[in-house]
Amino acid sequence: MDITVQTITSEGFINRPMFHPKAGLHPSGRIYMALQTIGGGDYFGPVEYSFSDDNGCSWSKPEYIDELGWKEEPRYSNAFEGVCDTVVNYDPASNSMVFLGHNVFYRNNRFMDTMGHWDQADYAPELRRRGCYSVLKADGSWTKRRLIDPEEFKNNACFMCGCGQRIVRGNGEWLVAFYSQIDKDHPHLFVTVYKLHFTGEEFELIEHGNILELNNNRGLLEPQLAEFNNQVILSLRAEDGCAYYSTSADGLNFAPIKPWRYDDGALLETSSTQQHFLWDKNRLFLSYTRKNEVNSRVTRYRAPLYIARVDPEKMCLIRDTERIVFPLEGDPQQPQTVKLSGNFMPMQIKDDQWIITDGQELCIAPFTSEVKVAHITL
Repeated sequence: MDITVQTITSEGFINRPMFHPKAGLHPSGRIYMALQTIGGGDYFGPVEYSFSDDNGCSWSKPEYIDELGWKEEPRYSNAFEGVCDTVVNYDPASNSMVFLGHNVFYRNNRFMDTMGHWDQADYAPELRRRGCYSVLKADGSWTKRRLIDPEEFKNNACFMCGCGQRIVRGNGEWLVAFYSQIDKDHPHLFVTVYKLHFTGEEFELIEHGNILELNNNRGLLEPQLAEFNNQVILSLRAEDGCAYYSTSADGLNFAPIKPWRYDDGALLETSSTQQHFLWDKNRLFLSYTRKNEVNSRVTRYRAPLYIARVDPEKMCLIRDTERIVFPLEGDPQQPQTVKLSGNFMPMQIKDDQWIITDGQELCIAPFTSEVKVAHITL
């Protein structure tokens, strides 16, 4: 495996705290990236986009996406609805780029904890968080902002799909994994996968599969989908020191979750951080963060970022294939100096060639970050 890392120094990236960089490939070879500034814990600026015509080496100056900007929330004073965790996918049936994340609320220049996870004073069940998207059409126009709000879950506090890898078919069919919380009295988030049809401007809900749950802390978050060896695989963020996976033959109905382990039986010891898949025709890989010999004081062990090959028959990580994508930078004994990974996203260029984009932040005020790109040949 060959891994080369660069820091993006294009105009609009330097001297700005850019975060959540997630890229999608157009068949022309142009790569579109969604990203936004970070100003505090879960407090993000309006969504912007940039593009690259050289496989992610250089990037255009980011521009705001008006449809994914901030909107005033009239039910509360000094409150706004924004969008975050936006992932970019190409839809071949409509020849368009879909920018799909979820909405989020801010008040008094900070994150508004509408689901009551950390700040009960912010709890606002009427401000429901949902999948949220706008589409860059072939003619260069953007569609209006829309929400994904299934009738079955309309009263849930959230029904979100941000930061997720999706499966996009050539006929307009999508598989998207969502995570949802009923209310503050039912704090464990559950996961289900929806089959949707994309018309070129909006998503139509077709059906969803079974419910996956974990009754620990916030439950299951930020599910990731991949299709490999005629099965669909989920990887799931959790808050019990593990990460989980599940498999499905039809992409909707999944087996009971199991924790990720290495081929020697040891658990992948991680802390409330997403994982992501990479693959080529014959091999499947997982990228993740984990506890190691030196990073026990680093927030959620979010440095370094690793990658390892997955044994698809045994569904375990092959330990001797593990490599570091983004090394730990800073002093792990002074965790405030360590640049954190954890909101990264892989994107396949072709076959075994991938990039992983990451906004590496220093998690202290004033927030600073660098956008990095790892160029990977598996």
